[in-house]
Amino acid sequence: LQTLRERIELAATAGLPRQHYDALLQLGELKFGQGLRDAAATLLRDAAGVAREQGWPLLEANALSELSRLERRLGHYLEALRLELEALALRRREDPPSEEWRSLGSLAVLYEQIELADEARRY
Repeated sequence: LQTLRERIELAATAGLPRQHYDALLQLGELKFGQGLRDAAATLLRDAAGVAREQGWPLLEANALSELSRLERRLGHYLEALRLELEALALRRREDPPSEEWRSLGSLAVLYEQIELADEARRY
């Protein structure tokens, strides 16, 4: 964790956006795995922001998909759906579309979970 924090700071200071993005994403995924969801969400949003600033739509889409997964696990299905649709739109900007399957699979899971939540409320 300390090494990743140092890497984030060093990459940002040295003007190395790809390394900055990678370290933010890795630390965000690690924090997510530890159950530190707020810290993970902040790091993943920061990674998406770096990718957006650099004009890297596929890397931004990857960060948004990770953030969507976090929101889905928290039960925030509409926010997760919004983030994954945004990631899908970014992936479809590529010609040919890149890693569309990743967003489509996540969207299928989200729609299934939303439907199951509605069924639970009815009963």
